Amino acid sequence: MTLSTSYPPKLFHRLGLSYIFDNSETAGINPATKEYFAAVASQNQNSLVGGNFTTYHARRLAPSYTYSTVNNPYRPTSGHSFTATFEFTGGFLGGDINFYRPSGEFRYYKPVNNGRNTLAIRAMGSFIQSFTNLSVPFYERMFVGGDFDIRGFDFRTLTPISFITRTLPVTDPITSKTMNKPYDDIVYVGGDTQAIFNLSTGFP
Repeated sequence: MTLSTSYPPKLFHRLGLSYIFDNSETAGINPATKEYFAAVASQNQNSLVGGNFTTYHARRLAPSYTYSTVNNPYRPTSGHSFTATFEFTGGFLGGDINFYRPSGEFRYYKPVNNGRNTLAIRAMGSFIQSFTNLSVPFYERMFVGGDFDIRGFDFRTLTPISFITRTLPVTDPITSKTMNKPYDDIVYVGGDTQAIFNLSTGFP
C-alpha cells in the first residue's frame, strides 16, 4: 500500500512525500542464491529458518524533490529536470527491514537539426546501506538492464556475481550409491551502488 502527496512551492519545483506499507514473501529462490545469502548476515534473522526465505515486513518513508523545465513529459524536446529521493525503511517506522537509499536523476533535452531531432542525456545514481550492520535483503539490491536504464540487455541481468561451492548428493550410475560432491556455482548477488549514464537521440 502506498500513500503519496506532493506540493509545488513555486514554478518548476515540487516537493513530495510517500509512505509505503509492504509485506513481501519470497519463494522459489534459486538454490545457489539461497545458500549464498543464508551465509551472509541477513537484515531479518527470523526470515532464515533452515536456510529458507519467508516474509519481510517493510515500512518506508520517501521524501522527494523535483525541479523540471521539461516541455512535455511524454515526448520531451527541450528542458531539463532533476529529481532527488531519500528512501528510509524501518527504524522508528517499524517492520523488520532497516536501510536507507538516496538516489538522484538528471535529464536534459535539446532540440537539434532545426528542431527535427532531440538530443537526450540522462544520468542517475543511487546506493543502498543498512543502518543496523546487517545486510540488505537480496531483492532490494540493485539489478539493472532493460528499457528503462541500459537497453540491449534483458531486465535485471546486469549485476555483480559471486562464485560459491555447493555440495550436492550424486548417485553413482554403476554402484547406485549416493555420495556428496562439490560443485561450483554462480550467484547473481545484485549491487549496493549504481551509476547509469544514457545518451540518445530522438527523431520522427
